[in-house]
Amino acid sequence: MVPFNLSQYGTLSPSNSLNNGVLVMSGQRDVQNGFMVNGANTVEGNEGGTTVIPNLDSIAEFRIILSNAGAEYGNYSGGQVNVVTKSGTNQFHGSAFEFVRNSDFDTRYFYSPDRGVLHQNQFGGTGGGPILRNKLFFFLDYQGTRQVVGVDTGQQLVPSIADKGGNFTDQAATIAANQAANSQTNTVHSAYFAGVLAARLGYPVTFGEQYFSPACANTTQCVFPGYVIPTKAWDTPSANVLKLIPDPNQGAFYSNSAYPATLNDDKAGVRIDANTRIGMISGYWHYDPWVNDQPYGPFAASTFPGFPIQTVGKAQLFTFGVTTNFGGSSVNQFTASYMRNHNDNGKPGTKGPTLQSIGFASPGAQGGIYQLEGPDAQNWPWIGFNNYGVGQYVVERVADNETYQLQDDFTKVRGTHTIKFGANYHWDHVPIAQVNNGGNSFFIFGGSETGYDLADMLIGAPDYFAQGAPAALNLRNFYIGIYGEDSWRVKPNLTLNYGVRWETTPFWADRLNRNPDITLGCQSKIFPTAPVGYCFPGDPGIPQYFVNPRWDNFGPRIGLAYSPSFSSGFLHKLFGDAGKSSIRAGFGTFYTNIEGANTFNFAAAPYSLYYPSNFPPLFSAPFINRNTGANFGNPFPLPVHKSGDTNIDWSIYLPFSGRQPYPNDPSPYAEHINFSIQRQLTPSTLLSLAYVGTFGHHLVLNTNKNGADPALCYSLSAVAGSAQAIDRGIPGVRDKNPCGPGNETGFFHPAAGGEVLVRHPFNENFSGLGAQIMAGNSAYHSAQLTLRRNTGRASYLLSYVFSKSLDNGSGFGDQIIQGLDPNIYRSLSQFDITHIFSLSYTYELPFDKLFQRSNRVTRGWKVAGITSFTTGAPVSIFQTNDNSLRGNGRNSPQQSYTDEPNFVGGGPIYINKDPRKQYIKTTTNPDGSVTQTLVNPYFDPALFSPEPFGGQGNANRRFFHGPGVNNWNLALIKDIKLTESKSLEFRAEFFNAFNHAQFYGNNNVNGNFNAGPLGFGRVTSAGNGSRIGQLGGKFYF
Repeated sequence: MVPFNLSQYGTLSPSNSLNNGVLVMSGQRDVQNGFMVNGANTVEGNEGGTTVIPNLDSIAEFRIILSNAGAEYGNYSGGQVNVVTKSGTNQFHGSAFEFVRNSDFDTRYFYSPDRGVLHQNQFGGTGGGPILRNKLFFFLDYQGTRQVVGVDTGQQLVPSIADKGGNFTDQAATIAANQAANSQTNTVHSAYFAGVLAARLGYPVTFGEQYFSPACANTTQCVFPGYVIPTKAWDTPSANVLKLIPDPNQGAFYSNSAYPATLNDDKAGVRIDANTRIGMISGYWHYDPWVNDQPYGPFAASTFPGFPIQTVGKAQLFTFGVTTNFGGSSVNQFTASYMRNHNDNGKPGTKGPTLQSIGFASPGAQGGIYQLEGPDAQNWPWIGFNNYGVGQYVVERVADNETYQLQDDFTKVRGTHTIKFGANYHWDHVPIAQVNNGGNSFFIFGGSETGYDLADMLIGAPDYFAQGAPAALNLRNFYIGIYGEDSWRVKPNLTLNYGVRWETTPFWADRLNRNPDITLGCQSKIFPTAPVGYCFPGDPGIPQYFVNPRWDNFGPRIGLAYSPSFSSGFLHKLFGDAGKSSIRAGFGTFYTNIEGANTFNFAAAPYSLYYPSNFPPLFSAPFINRNTGANFGNPFPLPVHKSGDTNIDWSIYLPFSGRQPYPNDPSPYAEHINFSIQRQLTPSTLLSLAYVGTFGHHLVLNTNKNGADPALCYSLSAVAGSAQAIDRGIPGVRDKNPCGPGNETGFFHPAAGGEVLVRHPFNENFSGLGAQIMAGNSAYHSAQLTLRRNTGRASYLLSYVFSKSLDNGSGFGDQIIQGLDPNIYRSLSQFDITHIFSLSYTYELPFDKLFQRSNRVTRGWKVAGITSFTTGAPVSIFQTNDNSLRGNGRNSPQQSYTDEPNFVGGGPIYINKDPRKQYIKTTTNPDGSVTQTLVNPYFDPALFSPEPFGGQGNANRRFFHGPGVNNWNLALIKDIKLTESKSLEFRAEFFNAFNHAQFYGNNNVNGNFNAGPLGFGRVTSAGNGSRIGQLGGKFYF
């Protein structure tokens, strides 16, 4: 079989899919899967997934439990992945191997002009045997990986050469479209900023004047005639920013590059088994240190090279187990384990200039940035645009995940009953620090001022600015599960399994109670001078775990297995002789884990500060309000505070933001239903048909418990001079766009007098408040077919799944539902795949028959492979400009929005399902300007229109699918028998053997309406790469 990693094992089972490299099982979220190695929980508590992946040659048993799980399984509502490693025996045995990949075996990536570099060596071995014959055994394994691989950016939208020179004639259509969506776009938003521009340009600029206009011939008609921004209008850092953005190398607007990433990984394992009077005692140790250097920033934020990062990790697992037999009818299994995973993620790989040296103002009276990072991390800010980002996205996170676990299972066979009961306890500890928490600062340019993001950057008009001080939390959690079940053999051909599991797991808590809880009317006792509403665990009425632990989580499980034994008639023909068929059915309720990433609030006052601008800032001096000229004052560097301090200037932390659950939230769970029929068609052929359904309840969704009132905000966004024209912050200073988009916090002063708050129910001390609400639900239905056949020379496993997965939130990074019925977001899950077909096969070539000679040369030749065909992942449709005026941007863990465009319909959604036919057409107009058109986009952008200002777009967030997968992994294998106990194996393998460009992926089709006419609807990446060749050899003894 072609070698693959642990996640690929899962894709051979029905109802599994890979969602951007993460295993999704039976319609449940990826973080809801459990992983065990030798009975020990290896789930990474912070964000899910497994911390331990043993050497594949050391695995004795691999099992995925998807449905019909007994009461002994809990803590996770998705799949349970169970790995058991090999033991030593009385005979010495083992293997040695090496696999080599090289660019010479490969083809180029679809969007790359050249073939990227790839050098990989994977080597190691295993060995086991007796220490004391029949009493004490050992098994050792080691695997090393050395990899250098070119990481391709895909076809990345970048500014044209003309754009980088300040000439935006080729963006006229984009600017017009953005102005049509928001009439205040492409106009000077305030009198203060008009004065700033006039001082640079040397001619008058007025509040409300258009920046660009097709009819504009001189500076009295618009700010920038001919769509040209002269360099004297540029803000001081802007010219330096342009140096970070590569010129297009694929047409006029696209760039592609591939820079090498390196990985050094060494994993080893030791297992000792002792046969003693009290039973079999087993100990296992796994050790895996690794270093990964990436040419781009974390989370794909720094789109272009120049700002590399390094991630350093070390995973360790210790397990101790005792299996004791009592009289042949009872067995007790006890397991104790400790898992630790150290991860330093996002360490900057380069040192850059000081902020002042690249054009930013000095802190203090000039409104500039205080450089919080030390000399080793000092660098450019991260600067985000609609389609790319540049600079150092410095969010270095150091975490040490620790899990201490005790588990005991007792099994008793009594007559026709097999009774089993047990308990599982694990305590999870995750000290986690944001060593660099955005100390170099962040900027986002969305085009809200001029109508085009790069033009906004040139004149120094960002939508958003933020900076953070280092922060730390010490997260803790626990899990308790107790179960009992009975497997009752009612008849020789009928078995019932029934049981119940009780379990509880709270939300995560900080050991020092540094996570704030924002509750109306709460006055902190821990910090008596804190503003009302800002409290901490330990204050009256504030639970330590935010949510009061639930002690009533009982999950029933019931299942049956029946083997029909009809002797004649139609049913005999259908089910065959006795023992040829089986019917299984089951139902269970599975409570699930809560990942740590859902709950923590980094940089919480007064321990730290993540400062987001709640007003439109200047680029070079972001602590100055671009609309009023007021200097907010730089809160950095921060003083150090401890619990109980009363001498705190809380004003530097205002307005507060945060993220937390509600105290009486219920526990999330899923109900599993399955029904299957298995039929042995021939002695070598087995057919399975199944229905699997899962239904999630009380899943975590994001909301904003201090959202803005869109109607009120809209009423304050009136054109200057009208009856509703208002002042923002400082009475008498005019502001054309005082409330939203993205500027809904604080007091607003209508011209008629008084003060207005558009956020509610909290006062002006609070901005948007992210919260987890247990209002999520999901439904997964699937029909599954599996056919397994083994013959003399051939064997194959065929699986097919037809399924649909729906939910109103696919994970903690999905959209915010504030102010809306959660069910209006019900749509295809992010991981929904309608059709999944997988075929794995092995065939022994008949050279011995062909040449009529059987020897080492002719025997042992095989071809093997895995063929996969799947339909695509859904395309996520969204807007990122807060046109809804709900103020929800950046209030979720992944800073997602509420906003959706309108879907107007009127034609088929798909235009071109073959991304190879997609291209950019360039047309030179009679006036010399250039028009760029996206030809053959994947879907039709004309079926969507902008979200109404102050309203909510009606587009479903996901309602159609992107490109699918057509992939063949093939291998040619030669086995050579050396002696009775020794053999060699040589392999030549090709992944994606036919070099079919794989455009599959959740983010490979651009569904961001604000990406503009050249981005929205475009396929930008072939995520699964090109053909990769590999040569390998193994020695068995």
